[in-house]
Parts: sequence; structure tokens; C-alpha cells
Amino acid sequence: MGVHLKLTLDFHQNKDHLSLRRKVCVKMSLQWTLQLEMQQQMRMFRAQRNFYIVGFALFLSLVIKRLLELILINYSLEVEKEAVVKQAENASKSADSTFCAYSKSEEIKKLKEKIENARNETKAANLTVEEIKAQSEELEEEYKRLMAEEFTK
Repeated sequence: MGVHLKLTLDFHQNKDHLSLRRKVCVKMSLQWTLQLEMQQQMRMFRAQRNFYIVGFALFLSLVIKRLLELILINYSLEVEKEAVVKQAENASKSADSTFCAYSKSEEIKKLKEKIENARNETKAANLTVEEIKAQSEELEEEYKRLMAEEFTK
């Protein structure tokens, strides 16, 4: 019975050892599985992160491209505006000079007409003055003649 007990104990001991070994293997395989799962999740996280980074970079490149286009359009419009403003200033200056020259020539014509009218009026006034002088001289002569007749009577 001793040998049988010894074999039974050895068997149970081996069985316990095997069950422990299985439990350790299960635990190790479970740990291994967890490690593999963690690595897979880490790879998935990195892939998603890289995907979002690339997407964001593409979006930013489109935004930057559009901003550059708008800046170039704005610059060309500013240059065009400056050219139009300069052209308008030049046109305004030439119109002012032309208008001033025209208005000055009109003013000159009006002033010449006024001068001519004033000359005519002075001539007319001189004529009337001369007529009045001549008339007054005639009246004086008539008065003298009448006075001389009066005294001679």
C-alpha cells in the first residue's frame, strides 16, 4: 500500500502540478493575449491619429491655398484701384484746367464786352456833354443877344 499511496500521491502531485502549470499557461496566454490586444489597440490608435493628422493637414493646406488666392486677388484689386484713382485724378486735373481755361476765356469775353459797353457809354456821355455844352453856348449867345436888345431899347 505504501507504493500505491506513493504513486497516488505522486499522481496527484503531478496532476496538481499540471493543473497549476495549465493555470499559469492560461494566465500567461491571457497576459499574452492582453498584450497583443494592447499592441493592436495602440497600433489602431496611432493609425487613427495619423489619419486625423493627415486629414487636418490637407484641410489646412486647402485653407492656406484659398487664403493665398484671396490675398493675390486683393493685391491685384488694390493695384487696379490705385491706377484708377491716379487716372481719375489726372482726368480731374485736366478737366479743371480745361474748365478754368474755358471759364477764363468766357470771363475775358464778358469783361471785354463790359469794357466796350463802358467805352460806348463814355462816348455817349461825352457826346451828351458836348451837346449840352454846345446847347449851353447857344443859350448863352441867345441870352446875350436878348440882353443886348433889352438894353438897346
